[in-house]
Amino acid sequence: MANSKISFYSLFCFIFVMILFQNCRTYNLAQSLNLKSPIEPKLPALKSSMDNQSGMLITPFLYGSSDQFEIFDQEVDNNLCNPYGQKFGYIVLRTYYSKFGLGLGYSVASGITLLIPNLLGMPMGRPKFELQATVEILNSKKELIGKYRAVGTGKSLMALYYGYGQSDSIRKARVDALNNALSEIRKQIQTDAPRLLEELGKAGMITD
Repeated sequence: MANSKISFYSLFCFIFVMILFQNCRTYNLAQSLNLKSPIEPKLPALKSSMDNQSGMLITPFLYGSSDQFEIFDQEVDNNLCNPYGQKFGYIVLRTYYSKFGLGLGYSVASGITLLIPNLLGMPMGRPKFELQATVEILNSKKELIGKYRAVGTGKSLMALYYGYGQSDSIRKARVDALNNALSEIRKQIQTDAPRLLEELGKAGMITD
């Protein structure tokens, strides 16, 4: 009888939590697309592309997100390059996931305590990502003229009331890690901007 009561209580808590999860905050990518600190002067228009090196070798949810393409396009157009005019070269982003975690210790604790602490505010998980980003700049002849690296980290909370649901919390942590790395790379490109402008100008515009 006691076991049946516990099972019923666990089922009730699970259903209750799932209902409450519908009221969790929803992650909006627009929050991460705000104008930041553009370099000065900006580089001429460049053709952007992205190569996610983590692939499917680590885990599927690290790969295939259109968020990364949108974040990088916005970074190029808003902060690095003139978004208009003839293109003078190429800019390529490569990302490599080095560490990731979902904070599953919270999930284990939630299960052991029948979710009661979660109803009082304890997180159900703390997704954390660490990635290495590399940005390569090539002139119109596809000759490498600049390569910049940085490591970025992103964290989020999976929780009731004040946190995000599972998919949104993972998404936010991943986007924040990329934004963090790109912010550091932007500083490196700013320092190198005069040389890059000269190199891109010498090679001329893309003709094909």
